[in-house]
Amino acid sequence: VLGGDFRGPNPPASGGIPSRGHYAIGFRPVRAVGPAKAPEFPALAAKPGHWQFGSIPAWTFGWEEAENPSGEVVAPEIPMIADDGIEAGKTEVTYAQWKPVFQWAEVHGYRFANDGDMGSMGWMSGTHSQDEPVTAVSLLDAAVWCNALSEMKGLKPCYYEDAAFTKALKIANPFRTNSYQWTLKSSRFGTRDNPFSRFLFYIDPDANGFRLPFTSEWQQLVGSGPYPSGPTLDPDSAWFDENSGDRTHPVGKTAATGNGFHDLSGNVFEWAIENAKTPKPEVGNLYSVRVHGGSFRTDLKSTKALTTAPSMGAWDWIASGTANPEIGFRIVRKK
Repeated sequence: VLGGDFRGPNPPASGGIPSRGHYAIGFRPVRAVGPAKAPEFPALAAKPGHWQFGSIPAWTFGWEEAENPSGEVVAPEIPMIADDGIEAGKTEVTYAQWKPVFQWAEVHGYRFANDGDMGSMGWMSGTHSQDEPVTAVSLLDAAVWCNALSEMKGLKPCYYEDAAFTKALKIANPFRTNSYQWTLKSSRFGTRDNPFSRFLFYIDPDANGFRLPFTSEWQQLVGSGPYPSGPTLDPDSAWFDENSGDRTHPVGKTAATGNGFHDLSGNVFEWAIENAKTPKPEVGNLYSVRVHGGSFRTDLKSTKALTTAPSMGAWDWIASGTANPEIGFRIVRKK
């Protein structure tokens, strides 16, 4: 990369290539000088909701509304089960539940880093259903979505930008691999570059809105056994590498646990937070981020992956900003 950026006239740099771009890198186009024949493209024909490009088979796009005919916003119904002081989603949040909240939030001051996928569509090609879990959303995307759902239902949000809980979290900043530093005060490029604070948030555990579960709450949903299905894994209770066909499936199709939850093992990992202690950004401490439950690709040889044992990110604040086709989430709220 050449020419420096808004942070200073840096010399040409080389090395790691940002896999998803970088906020300080752009480009300048060039072209060869001289006579050249413009490329020929097939004619483009369009109908409302349909696009056809030459002889390529048409793609059909279903235009969906986040409002009902009366113009009132409709929040999705998410079946919840009461469990010892909290209500928890019976299943992982589906793309069908994610999308209307996402659409509403985008026109009400919320911003997301990722718009979500239908299950494993980002892993392999194929047909997918909106009843599969939403994936490829970061923990911050999920937190912002929970706040939007809470606002839609008239509940107090759980996530905030400040420790006094006065400014609700509404923006999930995009994570870039080259945008890292270890504490709020440190930086690779001095004080001008401070991405760390963009991944900082605070939790009000007493708010009555929707949020991600704490690790202890997720384990509470599982029960006393190492597996959600009991002392051993019931293959009918989970989509994993031996039965998933290397893809996600609609939620709620596996056997339920004794207390009525589905897909706590397999299908997709689920975001969770280790505890509700106040972060200390001045020393680089944020919330401890976890994923639980295994995914459609989990091998049974990974003995902890389908049990209550959590998997951890390399760095908690980096993990909170990344998205993956094997990770979704389940929501809870205080009763």
